[in-house]
Amino acid sequence: MEKSTLTNVGAVVTAALGSLCCVGPLVLAGIGVAGLGTVGSAFSFFEPYQSYFTGLAVLFLGVGFFLTYRKREENCAEGKACATQGSLKMRKVGLWAITGLTGLMLAVPHLLMTDTSTPVADASLETTVLALEGMT
Repeated sequence: MEKSTLTNVGAVVTAALGSLCCVGPLVLAGIGVAGLGTVGSAFSFFEPYQSYFTGLAVLFLGVGFFLTYRKREENCAEGKACATQGSLKMRKVGLWAITGLTGLMLAVPHLLMTDTSTPVADASLETTVLALEGMT
């Protein structure tokens, strides 16, 4: 397996682990197993490590960009087209697609967070009983 493929896989895996604390319960709710309770809260284990996973994902992407865009020696015979040009273009397209996917996965937890800085006017719960006549 090529180094650039490993960096792409590493970026996606670490981004997925970084967003697992927030996206995991949503995925479980989407497939209908969120009612298990403890399974959904088990993903909160990853929350303290979110910044480390984000850093690793950025590091993997940085290495991927370095490996893809660095200047290479061309070992082609004179007068012949290099066979690596098409594969290099596909590698660049793949790297940018992985970068977009990684960015999306890393942004989701921040997009899902609610603003907790504004206090709620009355945090106590109240019970209201309505008496309706004629209802049986």
